[in-house]
Parts: sequence; structure tokens; C-alpha cells
Amino acid sequence: MSQNSSRFMPGSSRLVRSLSEMLQVEPQTHPENFSERLSKKIDFSGSVKLSDAQGMIRMIDRRVDAGLLSNDSDELAGQEALEKSQQAFVRVRKAISQSIESGFDPDKSVGRIKLPEWDEAFISAMREGQVDDKLLAKAAEPFSKFYRAQQSDMSAKVQGLRVYISEVLEKHSPELAKLVVLDKALDEALSVAARKQFLCVPTLLATYFRESFERPAGKNADLFETCALDENIKAFLAALKRLLMAELEARLQLVLGLIEALNETVQSAN
Repeated sequence: MSQNSSRFMPGSSRLVRSLSEMLQVEPQTHPENFSERLSKKIDFSGSVKLSDAQGMIRMIDRRVDAGLLSNDSDELAGQEALEKSQQAFVRVRKAISQSIESGFDPDKSVGRIKLPEWDEAFISAMREGQVDDKLLAKAAEPFSKFYRAQQSDMSAKVQGLRVYISEVLEKHSPELAKLVVLDKALDEALSVAARKQFLCVPTLLATYFRESFERPAGKNADLFETCALDENIKAFLAALKRLLMAELEARLQLVLGLIEALNETVQSAN
């Protein structure tokens, strides 16, 4: 692909930027506004979930009006809830980051999800200049599988954190409880679209793998030097780790938004 200077829309995620840079393409621009793009991702069942959420929000309001719930929150309890939420966020982010780092550790006894060994037939063919599409696809698949395994682990841990933070917000105030209801409804309504987008990443990683190794590795594009092959391998692994860290950042954004909402509530009460 031709190498273009990438221009990114404000607010585009690091994951999108990383993929765009790796594949040397410009990210797609959207002429429509955010609400229009959001509505296109919500199907009928998602619309039903959002409608149900509105009913639950009205129920919370009625309970407040009836005196069953109070908007008055304890300042000390709010600070404690915020600290616990922030600590949980840091703890989970650190655990996932360490899991990713461990996957790249040469010591195979470290970490649970380990990088695959490089296919010997692929390495030999690369050095001899005899790589074909079949070998490329076979060599790329274990790395896509590794990425998917990391995604699964990441998703489970982030979802556990999100549930915990949601419970903290629900207990703190009716206003934050309403936010949790809306957050959960949107998550359910957009889950299919979000899952499809994240599942595209291992496929795009395989494309990057093919583009990284399908051409000669030498300086003059006609040599198959061992040192050049080693550099290509190093560059690919660095890009793989970069993608995983960028996806972690993207997955944590929604949880961070909940914590920021709690922080604003606590600060406004001071």
C-alpha cells in the first residue's frame, strides 16, 4: 500500500490510529454527527433495551419523589467510594498490562497466555526467498490466536471492573444510579457492534503480518538477510504489543467515564 500521512479525527482512539499507521491507510471520516452514527449501530432489540432503561430511570425518580431515595450523599462516604473505585481501576489496568507484558517474556514459565513459537518452515522459506501465501497464512494464524486469547482475558477483567464500579455508583446516589442504568442499556444495545469491531483487529493483524513478510527483507529489496529478518520480526512483535495496549486503553474508556462521573459528583458536594 502507498504510504500516506495519516490525519486523524479529534477523539479517534489510539487503537484506530495504531491500526491506520500499521496498514498505512487513513482512517475513515464520518460526515454524519455522533448521534446519527450511534443510531445506526442500534438494532430493534437494542432500542427495546434503551426503552426499558427509560422506564427504570423514571422509577428511580419516583422513588426519590416518594422519599424512598435521597439525593443527599455523605461527603466522607463519597470520597471513600471514589478512592476505592480509582484503586480498583489502577489494580485491574496494572494486572492486564502485566499479563500482556508476560506474554512477550522469553521465559515461558512467566504468564499464562504466551507468544507462539515461530514456524520453522516459514523462517527457512523467508531466508531462502521462497515464501508463498499459504506459508504466510499458516505463520500468521498463531499470532492472531494469541491476540484473541489476550482479548478474551482483557474483556473478562474489564467487565468485572465495570460491574464493580457500577455497583459503587448505584449505592452512592440516585443520579449516578440512573447513569448506571443508561450505561448498561447502551452496553447491551451496542455489544454486538462493539464485539464485531474488536474481532476485526486479529484479522487486520494477520494482514499486517502478511505485508511485513511477503516481500524481501534486505536493504535493496532483493536480499534475504538474517539480520533484516530479525528486524522485521522485532518490528512485528512491537506492533503486536502496541495494539494490545491500545485496545486495553479503548476498553477502559467507558469504565473511566463512570469513575469521572463519580468524581464530579463528589467534588461538587465539597
